[in-house]
Amino acid sequence: MPTSRGALGWFAAALTLYFVSAAPGPLWADSSKLTLYALHGYLPSMSPGDHPGWTLVARAWLAVTPWWEAPRSLHLLSAVAGAAAVALLFLVIRHRAGDSVSAHTGAGILMVAHSHWWGAAVTESYALATALALLAAL
Repeated sequence: MPTSRGALGWFAAALTLYFVSAAPGPLWADSSKLTLYALHGYLPSMSPGDHPGWTLVARAWLAVTPWWEAPRSLHLLSAVAGAAAVALLFLVIRHRAGDSVSAHTGAGILMVAHSHWWGAAVTESYALATALALLAAL
């Protein structure tokens, strides 16, 4: 049970940080492109560079979060995925190394790592990809 509480604690802490620091509205470049893909269900190809998996998840997310504007909602999807990645890293380290200090340290470092934090605060596919990779590592 302490492992589950630890993971939930890291999820809550990371989600709070990413939710508070998430972009408030539309952004340029990939964030705008991905928002348009999700809004219109556009799948230019099944190539990983066109983010078809992310687009399908984001489209479903928009369907269950109609109270937010699409850009904000998709930024928050990244926040949830980023927080899940932090919690999953805690679990991966805890299960593989058996050391709670290392698990807490790793989760804390990932939570505030610039690249991860950035990917969890804007509409991007990185946080979801990280969470899925860590889920596979469990």
